[in-house]
Amino acid sequence: MFVETIDKLLSEFQQRLGTKTSIPWGWFFTKLATLLSRYPTGVTKAIMFSELECAWRKIEKLQAKGGMHSADSLRSIVLSKHLSPQAVFEVFLKEVKIVEGTHTRIAVIEESSAESSFTMEMYLHQKLYAEVDEIMANGSKLRFTGCRLFDGRRKKSLRLLPSESFVVLVNDEHNENFCQNFASLEGLDQFSESQYVSSIIKVKVTEISPQESIHYQNGNTANKITVLVTDDVGIQAKFQLWEEYLAMANLFEEGDTLYIKRCFLVPDDLECFVLEYGPETIIFCQPLAHEQEVLQSQKAGSKLLYVAKDNKGMLDCSMYPERLGVSEIKQNMTNITLAGQVVSVGGCKLLRGEGIDMVKYDLRVQDESGVCSIVVVEPYKGGTVLYSGQFVLMKNLHVSSDYSMGITMDLNTDKDGDLWNLSYLQGWLATSSLCTVTSLACLDPESSQFVLKGIISHVRSRVRDERVVRVHCSCRGQVVEDMDGQLKCEKCHTKGMAEMTTHNNALKLFNLDGFWCWQYDLCITIMESEQQQLQVNISNEVGEKLLQLPAAQLRALGSDGQRRVFECMLGQECLYGLSNFKGELLVSAVNQI
Repeated sequence: MFVETIDKLLSEFQQRLGTKTSIPWGWFFTKLATLLSRYPTGVTKAIMFSELECAWRKIEKLQAKGGMHSADSLRSIVLSKHLSPQAVFEVFLKEVKIVEGTHTRIAVIEESSAESSFTMEMYLHQKLYAEVDEIMANGSKLRFTGCRLFDGRRKKSLRLLPSESFVVLVNDEHNENFCQNFASLEGLDQFSESQYVSSIIKVKVTEISPQESIHYQNGNTANKITVLVTDDVGIQAKFQLWEEYLAMANLFEEGDTLYIKRCFLVPDDLECFVLEYGPETIIFCQPLAHEQEVLQSQKAGSKLLYVAKDNKGMLDCSMYPERLGVSEIKQNMTNITLAGQVVSVGGCKLLRGEGIDMVKYDLRVQDESGVCSIVVVEPYKGGTVLYSGQFVLMKNLHVSSDYSMGITMDLNTDKDGDLWNLSYLQGWLATSSLCTVTSLACLDPESSQFVLKGIISHVRSRVRDERVVRVHCSCRGQVVEDMDGQLKCEKCHTKGMAEMTTHNNALKLFNLDGFWCWQYDLCITIMESEQQQLQVNISNEVGEKLLQLPAAQLRALGSDGQRRVFECMLGQECLYGLSNFKGELLVSAVNQI
């Protein structure tokens, strides 16, 4: 249901844009899932396509700018008279003028694209005065950020004020003239005093760390970003950006080569020395030329797919043109988007996180081509769980380094990963252009996901007489009393558990094994007509939505109170999102009509 709908919708979206560029299948699906998560009551097709088109136009702008994170352009600045200090621009210097009677220089900068070009004036920073002639002679670009607008109202023109946060982009041809006499990091440990290095240092960016705060004994605090760099002979060093230079970290990426002119060197007891960006420092940056690998399309054998490699040589599948199946996943792939049906869910373990409780569990997912294992790390969500048979979409999966046991991938939703339980996504049911209702008379018993419409005619317990049962918080197995009166998990056989409440120490102990919680264990009858009825199980989340009551609170009502609550459930007309796994039907989402 989900894949077929996405294929059809993507084709329609491609025609709407009128572009020859293929819209990546995974990108389109994840953007749509994000949109539906924001609109649980549904969204019209017009709004859906409008949001997706805006997102895709931003991608096109980023690609045109070489991939740096900027959604602004010089043209947009003039039209809106607004400039974000975080915006990143790449421009050519077309002309430099000196303001009469001063030493101030104004540059005419040009932003070019395949369709058009646009010019604007910018006050040059004094550090660039000595470099202007060489930059213009080589046709190099400036990449800068941290700019502000000067509104010359009398002259009816906008100008950019000078920014110290810039790099000069160089290429191989420029390097032949510019970088013949660069130095390595070797020998810098001989300096005993802090000083500017006279030679140009050539290094490669290995890693860019997150911003960190340094607290001093006098009560002051300073912020810095550490860039790990390596020279051609393998010597590593730390290149530090402090306070007003933090924005420089947005101007280069891991894998780029930097030629650092007038770098400030600071002796260090632990590191021998560290490099710092100072008031006189200028960086010439040679962006990493991302290699590509040619793969054969699994959908159309004669079609070739070009997939970029990241700075570690891994195939970056974040913009993979087609749907990527399990059988196509290789060990050298990263940033994978995968859609499939849950086969099994392993036991949960709590992890110690920084300010947030995390949980780790194993997930097995299948599609038409095969089955794979995924180790998921995500924020702890209490009773929200995955069930076998549900359909999930995962973004930014990374193939595990341990590949000996077949395809195993890692997904951390607290970092760059995402996981959507599409079967649970109410926004899908509430969006008429996505939701196709199947009648019971035409129901295909082989369908794994489908939608029904009907009223609830009967409610009963699923297996035992109890409609509310104890469930083990770790493995989700049912908890019962054994012959000795002890609570025991039927799935993992753990004994001696306590109820999970807001007042106990489960999260403090970081241990879910010793706790259980109340959950619904219900089966309902969906009646389409007097002749067409179907009995299905419902998830705990659906039970809470239909009854408007958590399972623990219903348990406390007693038999008469429970009976009245269940009577209110009868006769409700809804759309039901169902999954079919090994012949067992489960309602994972419901939208009341």
